[in-house]
Amino acid sequence: MSDTVSPAGTDTASDPVDSVGWLLVETLGARDGLEPTVVAVGNRKRNFAALGRQTPSRHVSSALRDAVRRVVITRQQVVSHVVPKGTPRTMTPRTMLCVPVFSATGDVFGVSAWIGSPDTGPPPREIVGTFEWNAVTGITQHGPGLETDILGIARSADRRTLPEIWKYFTEFDYHDDYTAFVQEVQTASAESGQQFGAEIALTGEDGVARRVHMTVRSSLYGTERKIVGLVHVIADIERPPSAFSREFARAAAAVALDSEQGVGHMILRTGLMLEWLRPPPEPFGRWATEVPEIHPTSAEQYEAARESVMRGSSAGADLVIYLRFAGDVDWLPAHVIVTAVGRPDPSRDSLVSQAIVQVRTSIGIMAW
Repeated sequence: MSDTVSPAGTDTASDPVDSVGWLLVETLGARDGLEPTVVAVGNRKRNFAALGRQTPSRHVSSALRDAVRRVVITRQQVVSHVVPKGTPRTMTPRTMLCVPVFSATGDVFGVSAWIGSPDTGPPPREIVGTFEWNAVTGITQHGPGLETDILGIARSADRRTLPEIWKYFTEFDYHDDYTAFVQEVQTASAESGQQFGAEIALTGEDGVARRVHMTVRSSLYGTERKIVGLVHVIADIERPPSAFSREFARAAAAVALDSEQGVGHMILRTGLMLEWLRPPPEPFGRWATEVPEIHPTSAEQYEAARESVMRGSSAGADLVIYLRFAGDVDWLPAHVIVTAVGRPDPSRDSLVSQAIVQVRTSIGIMAW
């Protein structure tokens, strides 16, 4: 659709026509009535910046805000011809192109907006993907482009578990803060629309190293507990931190441990398995790509064990838990060993955040 935006402010001759290229505008809080914000200008990140601070004038900012609303409502591309207010000598018409960035379910999570001269076309759009993580099921849905263009996965899937995604990450800035954010969503203690942003260094399945910026908001309605987000490739202004420690851990897990056990990387506070450093053995093979159901009694014991390790009451925990996968009737006994990575620091009132989890088959009898 196309329209002409009437003047809403005053532009001056000093406002350059091509001062704004592609902007990435997040609309993740639209459901909560939150104003859209800018999270990228070209391949440079912005942290939830106001639209007015990223456009050459109040008039253009107002026109952009209106166009973004239209995109969210219609789920269609919007082309606007912005005619600034002023004398003919200072009139510098602009073309505004706003393209929806869709989620896996067809909602508009963001808008790629270009503002420039009508005489020139826009440059290629930056790479942007979307995702939606369900804190209740532990399943992530990826929108168009995230798997192929960012994670470099040739055969995309509709649903993913965290270990299927996390294995590509080499660095995750503000990881502990994000863990706290995730826990707030899990427990519904976060406000809907709460924001978070972080940079991630990754090496895709295609072997290409990328640095991306993740922009997310919480989405809580009734029993729904989700994190919705945008992921876009950014310029590698600074050299990414060394990924040696994670790569070393993966290599060590592969060569130093016997093949009869799986080895996972867990966040103790949330209980989420981020990555399988060594795939789980049968009959737990499905755990690599699915989130199993844990028997309620086992879940209580498992949570108590994680709490003990997290607070430093013990350096590890050794227990048998019962779990099953979708469609199964019988519960499977799994021998689980949780080992703390690091120690708590009493002087800083800090907790142990991560653990290595070993999973083996077990012979157990359910006594409850």
